[in-house]
Amino acid sequence: MALGLMGAIGGTFAETPLYWALTNNDVVEVWNLTATAPPPAVLDENASAPAAWAVARGNTEALSALLWRGVALNEVDARGRNLLFEAAALGRVDLFETIVAAGARWDQVDHEGLTLIHMAVGSPHPEMLQTLLSLGLGAKTRTASGVTPLMLACLSGQADQVKILLAWGAVAEDQDYLGRHVRDYAVTGGSLKVLSLIDEALIPWTIEPAGGAPPP
Repeated sequence: MALGLMGAIGGTFAETPLYWALTNNDVVEVWNLTATAPPPAVLDENASAPAAWAVARGNTEALSALLWRGVALNEVDARGRNLLFEAAALGRVDLFETIVAAGARWDQVDHEGLTLIHMAVGSPHPEMLQTLLSLGLGAKTRTASGVTPLMLACLSGQADQVKILLAWGAVAEDQDYLGRHVRDYAVTGGSLKVLSLIDEALIPWTIEPAGGAPPP
């Protein structure tokens, strides 16, 4: 009673059991709490859908419990993103596989032109990027502002991701629609290793053949 009154006066509320169960990946509690009624559309604590919160926390088991209870994992939010965007950003292949199996599209593009590849390059787990590239997502895809995955990998300082993207055909001399080059992103990212990789990739484009003749 006292807690409820304080919440009403202060404009706050106590965290719900479902919120904590999802936060802590307590699959049994999630299962029990959703036994008699479906979970709410959004959680009061953060206005996230329960499935989205489970993904954000990286909790595969809690997400699976929601799936078993009939929660859809293929919905798209107001930004044009499905749950795979967060899974890709985390670099979690296990979450990715669970969500794809539930019907979410791995080729989803959000309203800014971001793909799962763009999301995955900031993760320190290259397995996610390799998985997406092997599915056929392009290493050179641009957003609405012309940003490529390689630019974001450089900005994030992820040398392994930069190597992978270059191996899959990403172009080191690209520039976005504001005229910022890949190397500019690398400089901003501050990783000397990434900058070295980009400079090495740029060498064939900056060395002119003797006498101005075209290369053979």
